[in-house]
Amino acid sequence: MPQKELFLKIAFRRIIIFAKLLLSGFRIAFKKSYFQNRAMRDVLILSVLTNIGLWIYLFANKIDSPYPIILHYSLLFGVDYLGEYYKIFFIPLVGLILLLGNSVMGYWIYLREKLAAYFLMIATLEIQIFLFIAGIALIKINS
Repeated sequence: MPQKELFLKIAFRRIIIFAKLLLSGFRIAFKKSYFQNRAMRDVLILSVLTNIGLWIYLFANKIDSPYPIILHYSLLFGVDYLGEYYKIFFIPLVGLILLLGNSVMGYWIYLREKLAAYFLMIATLEIQIFLFIAGIALIKINS
């Protein structure tokens, strides 16, 4: 148990440090035209807030169980994958990686084709929303 709590504390500290670096990077990037576009900026902010909300939700609803928790469930086959609680944090981590990657690609695409960049950033927001729903479902299934 102490190792899991230590892991969660270290992970949470790293998330805070990363968020501070991300926000400082956004301050510099906001001076460029990509972030001056209101639609792009709003979708990106919503995506970031959704991802942060998922991290907070998962930390706030920690499941204390000596048994492995359900990490994947499908309607056809039922429970597919069991594991430790800390593995549930791979969901927002994947979302964060996709958010960063799509934001960088969106910036490059925006310089050439604005409409494609809009679609990419809206898809990024949709991914964050689906990951948030998956995180809520996993907590509810394991409660």
